[in-house]
Amino acid sequence: MSNASPPVTITLGCDPQVNVTVSETTTGTLFVTVSSAHPTQPVGDIDGIFFNLAQDSTLADLVFFPEPSVSLI
Repeated sequence: MSNASPPVTITLGCDPQVNVTVSETTTGTLFVTVSSAHPTQPVGDIDGIFFNLAQDSTLADLVFFPEPSVSLI
């Protein structure tokens, strides 16, 4: 079992801005969370999120929640 790294948060965009947070569990699973940088504003219209994975990546599965085009609101 590996040690989990502290979460990393990056703020992207101009207006509105979003926070992209990447956190790792003790088993090495990565969670990517996209949230509004301003709690009173919605996330906005995001056209895409891109991942650059190395060719030797051991990625076994990629799961999206919620399903694309589904709102949790």
